Order: sequence, then structure tokens, then C-alpha cells
Amino acid sequence: MLTLYFYVYYTEKPNIRRYALVLFSFILALMSKPMVITLPAIMILLDYWPLGRFQSKKDNLILWQLKEKIPFFVLSALFSIITLFARHNPSRHNLPFILRLANAPVSLIAYLEKTFWPHDMAFYYPFPVQITAWQVIGSSLLIISISAAVIVMIKHFPHLFVGWLWYAITIAPVIGIIQINQQSMADRYDYLPSIGIAIMLAWGIPLLFPNENRRKYFLFAAAITFLSIMSVLT
Repeated sequence: MLTLYFYVYYTEKPNIRRYALVLFSFILALMSKPMVITLPAIMILLDYWPLGRFQSKKDNLILWQLKEKIPFFVLSALFSIITLFARHNPSRHNLPFILRLANAPVSLIAYLEKTFWPHDMAFYYPFPVQITAWQVIGSSLLIISISAAVIVMIKHFPHLFVGWLWYAITIAPVIGIIQINQQSMADRYDYLPSIGIAIMLAWGIPLLFPNENRRKYFLFAAAITFLSIMSVLT
């Protein structure tokens, strides 16, 4: 979050000092939690919305992004390699790639489900022995449907597009395709991705209530009710 804060600070008045702050905080983030390797992609999303930097860089969009983001992508690649080597265990049983591939969409939807309704939490989720076809097909169709919907509405509701991509991109390294250990997913991996869902809700729900006074009254009451229910269940 500090990296993103400094990044927005940098975009307001780009200079080497502000850029160095972004780079330094990103290195600290990588040392803290390797799954933030996707953060450079999130910066590009923020450039599109809400920062609106794409409009001012239409003529050299790709060159500008490459020049600005290459150091971050290089660091991400470096820390990815270090993490894979550090966690490599020759004695570990390697799961079939087809099983890991089948688990990916199912895990993504499971993460999404637990984001909205955090039930049946566990400290360890073992890889299933087998995954049924309907789970894989159903999860894949739901992912494709949501992705298609946010792309269609991108012009009028860019927050839905950015929020969904934030979620999908940041969760991608931990949906089981790359085998880190014998687990299919882990709740701790959902913290950063869930910010994308929060963006979709924070900017999306108020649009359902054009009247500002009614919006404040309803959303405040709904938030208190929801948090109360979650507190009791917890």
C-alpha cells in the first residue's frame, strides 16, 4: 500500500526522487511478501483508472510504460526466481499439471466466495484427489462471464474493469498452477486481491442510489448490519 501511495505521489509530479521512493518501497514489499510481484501490473491499471494517464500518453503509450515499469518488472522476475528456488523441495510429491490446471479456476472462485462469505475457513486446504468436470466448467464459465461483462462496460464503469483485473492478476500466482507446496489455496493470499473487489463495490454500489441522502442512510445501515452479522458469526 505504501508503494501504491508513493506511486500516486510520483504521478502527480514525476521526478527521480519520487520514483526512487516507489522503487525502494516496492523492494521492501517484495522482501515482506513475494506475492506482490504483480504490483507493476496494478500500477498500469491505476494509470488507466483513476489516474487517467493513458489519455495524456496516447502517442507513445507502450514506450512510456516500458520505460517507467521495466525496473519493477525486473525486480518482480528476480524475486519470483528467488522464491521458487527457496521453496524448492526435491522430496516433495509433484502434483500432475492437469490437476493443477483444473484447480486454478475452481480456486479462483473459491477465493471469491470466501471474500464475500468467509465460511469454513481452514489453516490448510489440501489439493483434492480429483476435481469434477462440472466444477471446472462452471468456474471457468463464471470467470469468463464476469470478465466479458466488465470489458463490455469498461467505457461507462472503468472501476469494475480495474477492480476485477486487480483481483484476477494479484490472485493468479497463488491459484495452484505453480506448485508451492501441497495446498490448493490459502486464505492469507486473498488479502491483496480482495482490494480489487472492494474497488468494484465502493464505486459500484453508490451508482445504484442516485439520491445522495438516501444513499448515505441506506449504505450506512447496511454496513452496520453486515459488520454486526460478521462479528456474531466470528
